[in-house]
Amino acid sequence: MESISDIITNGYHTLKKNQSLVAPLLIFFVVYFIFNAIFQVISMFLGIGVSFTGSYSAVMVLMTIIWIISLVVTLLLTAYFEAGAIGLARDATATGKVKWSDMWTYGKQYYVRLFLAQIVLAVISLVCILFFIPFIYEAVKYSGFYDPLGTHSTAMIAYLMLGLLLTLVYSIVISLIFYFVSYAIVIDNLSVTDSFKKSYKLFREYPGKIISFFLALIAIIILIAIVFVVGFVILALFFISPILAIIGILLMLVLYLIFIVVLILFAVLATIWETRLYMVLTGKPIFGTETELHRDTSQQHLAEMRAEEEKETATVPKTDAESQTETQTQIKTDDEEESELNN
Repeated sequence: MESISDIITNGYHTLKKNQSLVAPLLIFFVVYFIFNAIFQVISMFLGIGVSFTGSYSAVMVLMTIIWIISLVVTLLLTAYFEAGAIGLARDATATGKVKWSDMWTYGKQYYVRLFLAQIVLAVISLVCILFFIPFIYEAVKYSGFYDPLGTHSTAMIAYLMLGLLLTLVYSIVISLIFYFVSYAIVIDNLSVTDSFKKSYKLFREYPGKIISFFLALIAIIILIAIVFVVGFVILALFFISPILAIIGILLMLVLYLIFIVVLILFAVLATIWETRLYMVLTGKPIFGTETELHRDTSQQHLAEMRAEEEKETATVPKTDAESQTETQTQIKTDDEEESELNN
């Protein structure tokens, strides 16, 4: 089984050889930007309507409806392009190549199930609010509402921090247990219910592998954040002079664009890594051209499969008709060889 470092390295090589894997995320950003711009324009006109008509309540109801529609459309778009991205990542991991147009096929095939899975995950995640409510209640008891002098502010902060900590732990555990729900739907074509069961089963069988992978992603995110924060802090020093400030602004724009590109690449790589990890844990075939080790393993596996097929073919009893046909074919071949020698 591949190690986490091998999964990350080989996933990078997969993206390097199949750069079209970036397409789903880029198209999603463009579509989402257009949709969000339309939503903002509608909101602006509704705001203007309030100022002219004064019907605040009616506009608020309409705004709520539009907000719900916007949320549903956003989730549907996310599910559609996520399905396309996972499908392409699966193809690239399994065969070493992708057909870009398959993104639309995977999106149409799986977006409904991914959308429903997102709803279920959102409901499960919202349960964490139940953890937080008792701590908010206790914090309010020790706040200025019940204690005007504020002598129990330390207790209030302690309850809030404890509630936030438990909420965070709960969210992380839920994320780990159901980490592969989307991948189970697309890669194994499972139903929503079965995908949750599959993800839970994988976490129960490989908790160390999944947690290690999760921590590796967190470490990469922290590293990226540190690099760019340091970069922006250094560029902020350029503003000590008006002339250097202009250069600093230009360099900040460049650094910001690089930051966006890095985020996009990381999101694509994360999908490839998670797809590969799922396929490794579930024993799916993986294209082995990233390293010489995988080339040898892949060729050995292919040779073993062919030998096994030949063995099975040899052990299958032949019928009289098949034996007669083989004898005639052999006689014909011998006659042709004798004719060629005489000539």
